[in-house]
Amino acid sequence: MRQTKLFELLQKLSPSERRRLEKFLLSPYFNESQVLIRLFQYWLNQRRVEHALAEEAIFTHLFPDKKFRKQRLREEYARLYRLLLQFLAQEEQRLHPQQDSLAILAQLRKHQLPRQFDQQKRKLESRLFSQSRRDGRFYYLTHQLADEANGMYGMRQVRVYDAHLQEKVAALDSYYLINRLRDGCEMLNRNQVFHAPVRDQFLEHLLAYLDQHPEAWADSPAIQIYREIVLSFGPEGERHYQRLPNLLDQHHALFSAEEARGLYKYAQNFCIRQINQGHSHYLVELLHLYKAQLSTGVIFSDENLSHTDFKNIVTVGLRLKDFSWVKNFIETYAERVLPPFRDNVYHYCSALRLLEEGNPSGAVRLLQKVQFTDDSYQISARYVMLRAFYEMNDLESLPYLIKAFQANLRRNRSISTTNRPIHQNFLRLFPKLVALKDKKGLIPEAQWAAKADSLRTAIETTPKLSHAVWLKEKLEGL
Repeated sequence: MRQTKLFELLQKLSPSERRRLEKFLLSPYFNESQVLIRLFQYWLNQRRVEHALAEEAIFTHLFPDKKFRKQRLREEYARLYRLLLQFLAQEEQRLHPQQDSLAILAQLRKHQLPRQFDQQKRKLESRLFSQSRRDGRFYYLTHQLADEANGMYGMRQVRVYDAHLQEKVAALDSYYLINRLRDGCEMLNRNQVFHAPVRDQFLEHLLAYLDQHPEAWADSPAIQIYREIVLSFGPEGERHYQRLPNLLDQHHALFSAEEARGLYKYAQNFCIRQINQGHSHYLVELLHLYKAQLSTGVIFSDENLSHTDFKNIVTVGLRLKDFSWVKNFIETYAERVLPPFRDNVYHYCSALRLLEEGNPSGAVRLLQKVQFTDDSYQISARYVMLRAFYEMNDLESLPYLIKAFQANLRRNRSISTTNRPIHQNFLRLFPKLVALKDKKGLIPEAQWAAKADSLRTAIETTPKLSHAVWLKEKLEGL
């Protein structure tokens, strides 16, 4: 079966989506073609067959009494593809039931049924305003609702004051401010990641407007939060960040879980930038952000914990030497990591904990259970292995491990050009640390001290260097 865009999209559907698609195709309201139903069911039955199915076989199944015509088969593919796209639109609509209610209001208004309109409007208002969310989506729906109500007011042709136009404008203002600030945050974040300083002049005007009109956002935690995030990228970033954790802890329920995770991510990235600049006290802030998300459940997606978040939480906790908390975290939350990553992240993080607690041999034993199926784990595990052998004073094995790491870096094309120098610089300086440890007491003290000073200077002046703090700590401990 040729991999057309139809079959490519069908393959991406989950089993439950395929079952709903079959019901969709069986509904005469959406599809009256029995050929398309047979085409989908044929694909459904044959998709597990390993060899590619010939188009002639598909055509014969659909039209047993007709001669093969490639163009006709292409037309059926196209028709089923259009229906599949329509089905996906219906699936998206299922996720936003308020949109159905707004569509009902629009139809009742067009059919000039004011009493039924008012009844449905009250129901939608009750559902909308009883929920906790007050994010951009909420104000968009509020704007649409006020727009429909304002349209019905005009249709009624009564000369009494109606507040729906004012409500519509106010909701539009809030929707715009939240989303414009949200997009501004992401622009600033991408500028940091890609080192592309793009000046967003309108965002500057918007911030000036908010400064001049605090009443415009005094009652909107969403605007307050996004404003603080935007300003945290500026020269007074530290002052604005300090307000973020409390705002997020108090108001995370106003957002969808996905958006709340994104807001916490901005705060985490601020802490990481500060840590990278040598402000290690932000490790405490970073762990607080993670603990807050664990406590509220914001960090979970479909009850699952990302393996990268799991690994990062362990790393931060260990840097703070909070070993008992980290051990409890690993044992408590490992089961929340999805199965493809669970064993690797559990064994890697447990090995890292043992290393930090002073048990390098135990760390090495656990690392042997980590399967290098993921590039990030392969690199992280190699770092732990190098550090463990260094701590065990097994200096003879380290050159082989270093060469294996270097060879892996050369072969691994998935490592970004930004991250590659970080690892290369470590592998350039780490052998010098090993050599100093090996030669201490074997060469003249002045010569050894000169080499140590040279390495210290290299560690302090190399801008992109993994495990710089550890390297310096071990050098000072020689």
